[in-house]
Amino acid sequence: PSLAISPGKSRLRVEMLTPGVFVDEFGCAVNRPTTHDLRWSFQLPETAGITVERAFTRWTTSSGWHTMANRPKPEDIAVVAHSCFYVRVEVDEPITVPTIVHDLGIRTGEGCGWASLSTLLESADA
Repeated sequence: PSLAISPGKSRLRVEMLTPGVFVDEFGCAVNRPTTHDLRWSFQLPETAGITVERAFTRWTTSSGWHTMANRPKPEDIAVVAHSCFYVRVEVDEPITVPTIVHDLGIRTGEGCGWASLSTLLESADA
């Protein structure tokens, strides 16, 4: 399934289904995905404007076990599952975005970065 986004500004609600590991351009942990993360995961065109307006998060750590080396994997700072982001998307032409994404942020091959997308109704003061 996918969401239709009409031309102009739209707001999306992004809810993490698993922990999310996000880093800035310097590799430091941040509590929200970057514009590049969102564009890649939502399959948005380069011309689309995208901004995280609000973030509702709490911190946790994400780690694992390397079975071949029989050693723990390094811990990364992450946001907990069910963290939410309000994202403003501005497009020039109608597009569709997936309702479930599995590659938001880093460490997605280890189960992090699954999220669900839904549209937000615009309020009078938005």
